[in-house]
Amino acid sequence: TSRRALVVRSDGGLSVDEIKDKYMEYTNKIPPIITAGTIPVIALSLLCKQLTGSGLPAGPFGLIGLTEGLSYLVLPLGFGSLLPRLQEIASDGDFSKDAVLAVLQKPLPLTGRGGADQRVTKLTENVDPNSPMGMQLKELEQRKKEKENMSDEEKAANEALKKKLADQALKNYKREDMPDFE
Repeated sequence: TSRRALVVRSDGGLSVDEIKDKYMEYTNKIPPIITAGTIPVIALSLLCKQLTGSGLPAGPFGLIGLTEGLSYLVLPLGFGSLLPRLQEIASDGDFSKDAVLAVLQKPLPLTGRGGADQRVTKLTENVDPNSPMGMQLKELEQRKKEKENMSDEEKAANEALKKKLADQALKNYKREDMPDFE
């Protein structure tokens, strides 16, 4: 008998870090509470498999089987966002329903590509200050500083003006021929 060896040559491809970054990008799109919801389904499926030799039954319209299948897909994909939450729950030591739900429902941290704020910040880092976008960013920063330096009276006056303008807009918008949905 002869043995043949299979030689695999890498042409660059993806590095381990690139694969990890891609996984984190996808895992952070799955809310931890959804991933946590798959755990009891998978546990029940494994128990059923151990006792009967097959997984959960299909159920009405195949919904139980669908839930089982989706759970097996979601758990490995979403585990990266769930694990830090499980660690936080364990370190807090409060396992009450409200505390666990509060941790699982917190917004996801900005990692990988992150949320919109992080992406906008990254996008605006390399903007030419003389471009239209650069000038708008400069103007926004200037207005932000002006707002921070406003006195409490000026802030109150601005809020009153906003309320007055909003009321006027609503009065102008309402017409006789339009139904009132209030």
